[in-house]
Amino acid sequence: MTERLFEPVMPIAEALEKARTFAIPVQDEPEGGWLADDLVDVTEIDPAFKLDVRYATDNNFMGGAVYEVAGAVLQRPVAEDLAKVQAELKHDGYGIVVFDGYRPFYVTVAMWLVTPEHLREDFVAKPHRGSIHNRGAAVDIGLYHLDSGEQAEMPSDYDEFTERAAFDFAGGSDAVRQRRDRLIACMADHGFRVYRAEWWHFNHPDARRYRINNTPLREIVKPLEV
Repeated sequence: MTERLFEPVMPIAEALEKARTFAIPVQDEPEGGWLADDLVDVTEIDPAFKLDVRYATDNNFMGGAVYEVAGAVLQRPVAEDLAKVQAELKHDGYGIVVFDGYRPFYVTVAMWLVTPEHLREDFVAKPHRGSIHNRGAAVDIGLYHLDSGEQAEMPSDYDEFTERAAFDFAGGSDAVRQRRDRLIACMADHGFRVYRAEWWHFNHPDARRYRINNTPLREIVKPLEV
């Protein structure tokens, strides 16, 4: 169970409605130009990806759902590179569990609206900047054991905003840290860069070449049981 960090300062339903009125930030064309959007359900690229989309449930740091469907979506080249990572990790007995991928811009705004002001700086992306998740080029992942299907222990839970979540946290058991480090190293071998404060968050090298998007998840993936 993801630990609740706070009580929302605004009802989640109200925040989602208000967030839809926010305009997407102005975006300067990146070096090399924009890449075309090709958002795809990750399980279409590799059915071996497991999903644990907590933002479609009450089991998240806000305590309420902000997604209408439990789907994980990425830009196609990002999903294909992630599948290459999974193929490599199979040799170690692991598969990849996806917690989150593409996040519509309005959901990022809603997260900001429900978060107390004193926590916004550290925990949520600012509306005027958006998030790499809004571009479909960031992914939150963990590992699962191929033999049992159970999620593999990491130094912290997903969305646990403590020092244990840092990519270089030195506490805990050697085995758990080695597992985390193996994931980070394998992702780096395929161009993904880990976010320092969150061992689970990885950005694709072409992330800034995709535009911030606001397409609802329900228009990309079919509803799944949560």
